[in-house]
Formats: sequence, C-alpha cells, structure tokens
Amino acid sequence: RLPAPAKGKACRHAECFDLHTFIRCSRNSTRIKGSVRCNNPDMAPTCHPQHAPKKPRGRCDYCRSWRCPICSSPTQLADLRYDPFMAEIL
Repeated sequence: RLPAPAKGKACRHAECFDLHTFIRCSRNSTRIKGSVRCNNPDMAPTCHPQHAPKKPRGRCDYCRSWRCPICSSPTQLADLRYDPFMAEIL
C-alpha cells in the first residue's frame, strides 16, 4: 500500500511510487553522494538549484538522485505530482 502515490510530471507510466519515501531517499542520497555527471548539462546552471559556482558546469549529485524510480526520467521536487485517483484505488 502506498500512503501517498505520486509520479513525475514528465512520467508517462501508470505506476506510482510513494511520495514521502522518494523525497526522503533522494534528499538523503543527495547529501551523501559526491559530484556526478549532470543529466542535463545544456541547461546548467539553471536546471536545478544544486548547480553553483563551486560545482563545474554539468557536474552535480542532484541530477543522479532525483530520478523517477520507475522510468528513470529526471524528476525535480517541483515536478512531483500526487495522484488522487491512484490513492482512491489503493
């Protein structure tokens, strides 16, 4: 049972993941991991708030951690959507 079913704004699948668990795990791994290659180097430094002068263009840990656990598409915190229809079914 998912207490808060959600998916990313860009996701095209019907499956949902638990919103609270996703946020907690992504936030924790963002704090722990070192820099990794950015998923969207063409948009740096505007693709998300983790790009900063200290991190070179296209290098960040945010991009790797904040991905849909089902389809692996980049999913920012602002792109997460609660799914009330799935919540009613579950």
